[in-house]
Amino acid sequence: MPEGVGYGPQNTASVGKEIHVIGNHCYAYSGVIASAGSQSEASTSTLLFTSGNYYAKVKLSFSNDNIQTTANSYYLIKFNDQIVYQAEQENNMDTVTNPIVIHLIIPPFTKVETLVGTNADAHDFTTLISGRIYGKIL
Repeated sequence: MPEGVGYGPQNTASVGKEIHVIGNHCYAYSGVIASAGSQSEASTSTLLFTSGNYYAKVKLSFSNDNIQTTANSYYLIKFNDQIVYQAEQENNMDTVTNPIVIHLIIPPFTKVETLVGTNADAHDFTTLISGRIYGKIL
């Protein structure tokens, strides 16, 4: 198989917690994930994967259907179980029209997990990654 091309089925409409590689590009679409409500932390996993023998330059975005004015939303990105990004989006913000966007370099063989949460009723969240992978690392 050519360098950078993923193994297994390449269903471009895939949603789930895994990252997908097509040629020199990668993507992950969580699909709609209902968060656990009434928590003051990000505890619902939206993506969980381990990168391969490459590094990736990606854009990650979080969004949710929280249009209430009383709920805060919480976001975490972990690399190898270490927090690399943490945010709280205060109430009266609509991330459906204003998603949180983060640019990341994902190192080779890195466990990546994204988590979300809200301190009010459960909400639907989505997490998207798109980017480019660079060469095999020796």
